Amino acid sequence: MASNILKLILISFSCVVILSRCNPKRETVNLTGIVKDTTVQKNGMLYFDLLVKDRKLNYNQIKDKFNVFWDSKSQLEKEQNAREKKMFDAWDNFWAPRVAGLNGSFDSINQIMGAYYANNIPQNAETESARLIASNTIPNWTPLGPFKIPANNTTSTNLKGVGRVTKVKFHTNYDGTFGFGVTPQVALDGHNTIFAGTRFGGLWRSDNGGANWYNPSRFLLPYGVQDIELFGRNRIYIISTINGLNDENHGFSCLQRSEDGGATWFISGAPFGYNNNSSSLGMHQSVHMNDILVHPRCWYVAARNNERSEAMRIPTCNTSRVFAASSLGVHYTEDNCITWTRVFNANTAEYTNGPSEIVLNHKQSNELYLTGQVSWNDMVNNKNANVIYRTLNEGDNWYAWQNCRLEDNSSSGFDLGFPTGNLPNARIMKTKLMPSKLNKDKMYAVVYGYYMGSTNYNQNGISFSPSNPGRQWLFVTNNRGLTWTTLMAGTSAFNRTVDFEIDPLNDNVIHFADCGGYVNTAVYYRLSISAGNTVSIYQQANSGSGMHADVRDLETRYVYNGAPSVRILAGTDGGVNLANNAYANPQVWSNVTGLGLNISEMYSFSNTQTASADVLVSGLQDNGSFTLNVDNPAIGWQFVVAGDGMSCKYTPFDQNRFYSSDGQSAMGQPIYQYNAMNVTSPQLSQNTTGMGLGEWVYPIELNAANPNEIYVGKTNLGKTLGSINNTWTALMSQQDKNIWLPNGNSIYSFKVADNNNIVAYTRWGKRFYTQNAGATWTELKDPSNVLNMWGFSKFAYNPASPRTLFITISGYLRNSTTNNSLQKVYKVTNLGQANETWTNWSNGLSIINQINCIAYDGTSNKVYVGTDHGVYVSDALANPNFTLYGSKLPITYVTEIDFRHNKNKLRISTFGRGVWEIDK
Repeated sequence: MASNILKLILISFSCVVILSRCNPKRETVNLTGIVKDTTVQKNGMLYFDLLVKDRKLNYNQIKDKFNVFWDSKSQLEKEQNAREKKMFDAWDNFWAPRVAGLNGSFDSINQIMGAYYANNIPQNAETESARLIASNTIPNWTPLGPFKIPANNTTSTNLKGVGRVTKVKFHTNYDGTFGFGVTPQVALDGHNTIFAGTRFGGLWRSDNGGANWYNPSRFLLPYGVQDIELFGRNRIYIISTINGLNDENHGFSCLQRSEDGGATWFISGAPFGYNNNSSSLGMHQSVHMNDILVHPRCWYVAARNNERSEAMRIPTCNTSRVFAASSLGVHYTEDNCITWTRVFNANTAEYTNGPSEIVLNHKQSNELYLTGQVSWNDMVNNKNANVIYRTLNEGDNWYAWQNCRLEDNSSSGFDLGFPTGNLPNARIMKTKLMPSKLNKDKMYAVVYGYYMGSTNYNQNGISFSPSNPGRQWLFVTNNRGLTWTTLMAGTSAFNRTVDFEIDPLNDNVIHFADCGGYVNTAVYYRLSISAGNTVSIYQQANSGSGMHADVRDLETRYVYNGAPSVRILAGTDGGVNLANNAYANPQVWSNVTGLGLNISEMYSFSNTQTASADVLVSGLQDNGSFTLNVDNPAIGWQFVVAGDGMSCKYTPFDQNRFYSSDGQSAMGQPIYQYNAMNVTSPQLSQNTTGMGLGEWVYPIELNAANPNEIYVGKTNLGKTLGSINNTWTALMSQQDKNIWLPNGNSIYSFKVADNNNIVAYTRWGKRFYTQNAGATWTELKDPSNVLNMWGFSKFAYNPASPRTLFITISGYLRNSTTNNSLQKVYKVTNLGQANETWTNWSNGLSIINQINCIAYDGTSNKVYVGTDHGVYVSDALANPNFTLYGSKLPITYVTEIDFRHNKNKLRISTFGRGVWEIDK
């Protein structure tokens, strides 16, 4: 796709909208605080954002479309749009192994996993405790953290954090006892209980304002928390996403609830409880839940002469409705999730994935609204997310309320105020509605416009440039939609906004968060609207704020501590932050990512084997690389380098030397070398001489027989001795690359047994090995023809024999076409010899055991695999029978396995729950 498809709407005017045309005038926007770096933010609304949200597309379609788009860019454009490539690479790294063999079908994964979990519902805390009492011989997993941000992470660029928090909530004891329009006078200490939903680590709770955290969703399906709703003192609802990446999620999701503050949980929605009734929330496994809302039904309209003339009735709170927006539409339940009634069919709206948000009029609770968005593919097909739907009877009936178009400026609601000429090739990408928390008649709307044209447009006072396609409009109504005023027109202020919060004390103030991804750009904004509709934006720069560069969610809360005030919670890619004064300038944030928040997303880790020190290094998504001194709690976890921590390797018998990598291609995918455990300025090698660019998590390995030899796999296999700054030798000739790495393919994984024996795999390619240090390469025989047909591979050598090899196959498939058997692991003996033998070593594994890593323990001759659902172990010699290893490990993605032999420990890194260990 040509790069000039992406255009920037450059419109700068405002008008008062009264459901008719109006004359444009220049908008007045005053920026206060730190001015945004527009060169960084100009590509805030990304093509990948739109492409990946279309759940009608499979993995292959998304990948192919993005690659065409990316390949069309010049080198300069690629450098300027590095964030876009980073997002794609991270998404691709996660999904490619999981869709292997399924023709890229996400729904096939949903069906496989949904069918499995329908018959294997995870245990809650009570049943887990009973199991442990009944079988006290099972060893227990113990978390090693990190449990908080390392104390030495004092960098002013605010790369502070441990893991991604996607949702934050203040607890509320509100149970419907307050009358209509009454603001509860809740004391400050009533908000010391806060919740944090994470991307892959489940739901977390703190009862002391973030000083300490615990995980109440441990034994359910806690991978990704999309939404949290609370009602009363103890009722919690969460949308839990399995196999997903939040906004880029293509996994399935379900609704889980707790009636006792999180001690026990129940699964209450899709994809569980299947039937073919379209009114059921659990219709089929591909249902995707987008939003939940607990409607207290504590006040409502008894008579409605028209929508602005109501007679109010005394509040009642005997029941509540729980609403769920999904790819099917909108359902509600009045019996606490036992039965569901569909009241809005997604097929009646143009939203790509059904309504994305259910919005309550806080002061007129009979009124609810639905908003949504469309994907890139739907916009290509002339679709718009231009309609807001409304109900005036608590969700029983819905109708199209407001809409607008960019192409021809037709409108029965928001009038964007274009001149007589229309605006061709423009779409409404999404809408956002924000009712006041103080005034039932006041609400704001944000309309996101996106230009689809391939040429510059400059007519009727409107200009488009090829540098950016996205512009937004901010509207306000003070009479519940009868008339609208344009506050900001054609602005880019909301390009990367992920959440808006209307201030609960002053509804002329809007708080919003930006997912900037750059350390010097603003992460929090406060928009103030004067009586004359002049808009001022306070921008807080990220540097010095104490907050991670990417903010994912905001939550405001009115508090009364002798005087009214407002607090703000922020969920970020590093954890949780709190501002006690919503109006401070500069804004002051406290980091409340306190003790116990064990949510680190780790790509890998590695131990030393030295007797004198037990140390390890791990690479974290978004939060750099950390080390841990296991024996010295006073040192504990230490921050050593910023960015995205990827592959990590410790030199086994040198406690001071280790390596880590960074996947960002704009930086050349550097390798870092550390010559002391706590060095925060490591040696850096960006040029690995001829190795090119590799995978998002490109592999680093050490020679098992001579750890002084360092290997890296990118578009070649490189080797150096002693230091990353020494000369790198390419182990594959150009002829070898043409055979094994055609078209710039890269090495996905490899393993080094000794100086001569190396085995490697390229994505969607071949598995090959050398037994003479790279002089010649040979393809693995693959007698069952499963390796090249199906999933990605990782390898483990028998430490005592480089001719004995274990090979994994990724994905969710019964990958034999003949006997419907699982083929997850193969054992190869006598590799390269005439009597080479292949044996299926998959017994005991299930179809959902996506394998991420494998390790061979030579001290016990056992082989371990790390999966999306824990660690499994099998005899490695003669009895293939994998069993789940240990207890008290939450369901989590295991990314690496290593051993601490002199302590008889097995350790793992996880993507969402940090590092854990167990007795071997």
